[in-house]
Order: sequence, then C-alpha cells, then structure tokens
Amino acid sequence: MTIENQNYQSDIFEYGVNQHLNKLLPDDNEDALNIIANQCNDIVWRIATDIYKESGHQIDFTFIKNILNLKSYSLENQIAEEKRAKADLNTRRLFKKAEKERLRKEKEIADAKAKLEAERLEQRAKQKELDRERKEKELKKLQAFKQANPGINSNYKSSDIFIRIKNTIADCLEIDGETIKPNNYIMKDLEADELDIIEIVMAIEEEFDIEIPDDDLPSCTYEIKPKRSGSLFRSFVTPSPGLLYEDWNIEKMFYLVVQKI
Repeated sequence: MTIENQNYQSDIFEYGVNQHLNKLLPDDNEDALNIIANQCNDIVWRIATDIYKESGHQIDFTFIKNILNLKSYSLENQIAEEKRAKADLNTRRLFKKAEKERLRKEKEIADAKAKLEAERLEQRAKQKELDRERKEKELKKLQAFKQANPGINSNYKSSDIFIRIKNTIADCLEIDGETIKPNNYIMKDLEADELDIIEIVMAIEEEFDIEIPDDDLPSCTYEIKPKRSGSLFRSFVTPSPGLLYEDWNIEKMFYLVVQKI
C-alpha cells in the first residue's frame, strides 16, 4: 500500500471514529469530557468493535485512543472559552448595572440639588419681599412720626434722650459714647453683632422703662429667654436671610425710643 493510500485510509478511519464519538457523547461539553475521562477504555473498545462489525476493518486501539485525546483537548479548550465568554458577559453585565446605578444616584443628587436650589431661591424671593414690605412700613412710620413731631428733627442730636441712648449703647459695646454719631450703623460702624443689638435693645428698654415689641425689631437668628435668676441665656431659632439689623443706625433707634416714651 502506498503512503498516499495509507494516509487516505487513516483519514477514513479518523472520520469513522469521530462519527461514532458524536453518537456516543452528549452535546454538553463538560459531560462529554467527563465520559471520555471516566470511560475511555469502554469507548475505545466499543468504537473498534462497531467499526469492525460494520466494515470488517480492524482499527488499532492506540489510534482510537489518540483521537479521544485530541477530542478531550478540543473539549477542554471549548469549555475554557465558554467560561471566559461567560465571565466576560457577567463582567459586562455587572459593569452595566454599576453604571446604571451610578447614573441613577447622580440623577437623584442632581434632582435633590435642583430642588434645594429652587426652594432656596423661592425662600430668598419671599424674604426679599418681606424685607421690602418691612422697610416700607418702617419708613412710613418714621415719616408719620416726623410729621406729627416737627420739632424733634432740629434738636434730637443734643436732646437728653439721644444722649442717654448713646451712653447706653456705649456701655453695652464698651466704647466711648462721644464717638457715636447719629448716622452710625450699629453693626457696620460700631462693629456690633446681632446679640449685641439684642442686649442694646434690652438695656434701652430698662433705661427708659419702655417695651419695644418684636414687630418693631429686625428679624434675628437668636431669641433671648429669662432665667429664674434674672440673667439671660440664648437659644437658636430659625435664621432668616437678609437680616434688617444691618440697616439699623442710631437715628432709627432714637425715633423708635421716642415713639415708645
């Protein structure tokens, strides 16, 4: 037999062995690999016997065993590739899920920020309107008072009331009363804070034995409550933006006191 005929015969035998393998092995690659590993001799015997019965040709057992080894190697590669593909798919799914969750959280944060900003702008607009209305109310009250008391405008700077107010403010802030001018702003020029103004108001109420209602005072971030001992303590209340304390000067304090006496 020539080499060409031998090679052709080997190809036919290999084809026949693979055909029998396809019939014997299940479609699942892992199951097929387990069967080859655990039942190798049985498979070799069965294939050799079946081919002899069908064709009368005797195939060397080693030849069949080598084909089984090649089949095992091919199945191992296919299983490894399937696992890699499955792992890649799972990784992409996890990444997609994580990315979706990240985008959802970013949207939640953005929506929350937008809502807070809208509420802040709405609150600021309301507060500006309240401040405007209050300033208009203060101005009308001051103008009405000046019209009803025309003599005060010319002599209030040297009046006893004005001097007592200056001294009271000076004592509260521990500064020289002579440096206080009618147009001084209590916060900006005299470097007082909100609590200082509250202390000044209370001291003026005591000095002149009057009561200044909260409606006549600017909005504040603190409230003052008396203790049993008569001393004071502070507690936080809801702050309001655009405080009017910054607009308070000595002249406004003077007219407020004069109206209450």
